[in-house]
Formats: sequence, structure tokens, C-alpha cells
Amino acid sequence: MQNITGKQTALEDDAEIYKRGADRPDNKTEKQTWSELSAKGKWSYFCTYYLAKILIILAIGALVVYGLYSALKPKPKDVAYIVVLDNTLDAVALQEFFDDAVVEMGYEKGKAEIFCDTRLSGSQNSLTDMSTLSTYIVAGTLDILIADEKGLRRYAENSMLVDLETLPDDIKAAIPEEDRYIYHFVPNRDSAKDAVERDIFLGIRLDNTQLIKDVKFTTRETDYILTLIPTGDGVKNGNAYGVIRAILGIPQVK
Repeated sequence: MQNITGKQTALEDDAEIYKRGADRPDNKTEKQTWSELSAKGKWSYFCTYYLAKILIILAIGALVVYGLYSALKPKPKDVAYIVVLDNTLDAVALQEFFDDAVVEMGYEKGKAEIFCDTRLSGSQNSLTDMSTLSTYIVAGTLDILIADEKGLRRYAENSMLVDLETLPDDIKAAIPEEDRYIYHFVPNRDSAKDAVERDIFLGIRLDNTQLIKDVKFTTRETDYILTLIPTGDGVKNGNAYGVIRAILGIPQVK
């Protein structure tokens, strides 16, 4: 309807506030007028002029509170960062496994995190993914890389992987010879002067582990191999070894 000034309003013609307006003395205040409205009239007036504004204010307030909470709440401790190239595993189940591994390693649930990144491809055509992975390695973000043999060779050729002969004895003893990925290193012009041709234990084949059997959702052969990146904080502080123990089903060292 339109009011007497011609302005469109949201109230009906028979709204309670209009019924009262005709009898209101000129000197009666808005507060007095409000007090004389019936419950229905007050509710109609409130909904029309105040409810939307209040809801907007509440929504903005909620967003501000949520933003402050997200920014100020304690972040989970980074236990390890893992990349699985060309993933054919159930990503949710894989992350759930590592969430349980965090607790197995002695951290409090929800206060520490093993992050498993399954978004990247090792294909030569995926230049962006390869650039991202190289950035992780150089920045020291990446601790564990899981990929097939072809994907790992480019990093092995550039001496960017850990010689797993340095693994703790309990882990080495639990890895059968057939599950060891041995890379035959041949020095090239970019190699150190004292480099010699030799076989290097650079990876652990995972396809026979219970982890892969439990979370694999495809029949495609993948030849998953786990390797360590020497620049990763999880390798330097030993957390990566705890992750390997969890994957291989070896008791954690407390």
C-alpha cells in the first residue's frame, strides 16, 4: 500500500499502527504510540522496520567472530607433509589413516597433523604440478614423496632423495629385499667430483603394505614407492620415520 505521502510501505492497509494513527493526539510520543499497539501490531511493525536490519547486523557479527576465531585459534602442529603423485587411492581414507597415525605417534588428536596432498600429477605434461612439487622441495615443506618409479627417477637423477641406508635399524630390518627400490646411480657432468657409480637404496615399495591394500580403489598397477626428501623438517626431526613405521605396521619408538 502507499501511505499519505505516496511512499510505498510493507504494511497492510489494516495494520495496527495505522488504526491507532488516526486517533493519536499531536503531542503523543512515538513511545506512547508503541505502548498502545496490540501484540500483533508491535510484531508487524518490528518485522517491517527492524527485523531485516537486525539479521544483517547479526550475520556481519557472526562473520567477524568466525574470522577472528579462525585467525587466532591454535594451528595443529605439522608432523609431516606427504605428496602422493598420480593418486589412485581413496584420498579420504588415506587422510583418515594418517590422522590415526598421528595419535599412534604420540600426538594429541586434533593438535597435530600429517597432511597428505593427493592433488599433483607426475606427468611431464603437468608443468604446473612439477613446478609446485619443486617449490615444496626447495622450501623444505615436503618430507615424503610417494610415486611410481618413473616419477621418482628424475629426483633420484638429481640427488634430491635420502639414501635410506640412514633409516633407523628397526625400519630397515622390517623392509624385505624385494620391497627395496634400488637406484643405479651413474655420475654425470652435474655430479660431485667424488661421485662414483653405485646402487643406492632410495625407496620403499608400498604395494604390499596393508595401507595400499585397504585404500586402493582401482585395479590399475601403480607401483607406489615411498621416498624421503632431505630438506623436509619431518625428516630432520624424525617425524617422517614415525610415519613410515605407521605405514609398515612397525611399533612406534616412544
